[in-house]
Amino acid sequence: MALKKTCACGKIIDYNQKYCKECEKKYEQERRESNKQYDRHVRYSKDNIKYSKFYHSAEWVKVRQVAIVRDHALCQDCLKENRITPYDTVHHIVPIKQDWDKRLDVDNLVCLCESCHQKRHKELK
Repeated sequence: MALKKTCACGKIIDYNQKYCKECEKKYEQERRESNKQYDRHVRYSKDNIKYSKFYHSAEWVKVRQVAIVRDHALCQDCLKENRITPYDTVHHIVPIKQDWDKRLDVDNLVCLCESCHQKRHKELK
């Protein structure tokens, strides 16, 4: 018998799924809109061209992949609380705006789910 769990909407889903099909569509739409807003107002603003180029560089793609493999594509903050959650973001522990030299340091990277990523950013403010 396959393991089951409850989706955020209350539907029963397979354990290896994150959301039911309806919630997945809704989540992806919200994520795309959020990313579009973030890109428009933060990532690609005139002040952030340097960072934009970095996040599209071959070096970033490679070091990001190393962090994902190292962290087994799981949120490390959730794992510390005995929860298994797939990662959504590779996060710079020391932000690159604070220390540009650590941008490609794999020890400065951690895989996080969206919720934990938001918590980390709130702590920085």
